[in-house]
Amino acid sequence: VNRTTMKREWAWAPVGWRAWRRDFFVRGKHYSVLPVLSLDGILHLDVIPCSWTADHFNGFIDGLLDNMNQFPGRNSVIIMDNA
Repeated sequence: VNRTTMKREWAWAPVGWRAWRRDFFVRGKHYSVLPVLSLDGILHLDVIPCSWTADHFNGFIDGLLDNMNQFPGRNSVIIMDNA
């Protein structure tokens, strides 16, 4: 038994059957974090208590654009990664 999560690392099943288990997330409230990093540090950060939707993301981009500068100044290029 893993003492930090109380979940077993191994399972058993009858011969010819796959072992499986069902897990439930019970560690508390879910938060989604979206930071914008620059060479100088964190440029913009948003933490919401739910999953990101298109409306949340559009509001985030509106807030980010307030911190951006015109090209070719510092903080003038946004590079996005869908990780």
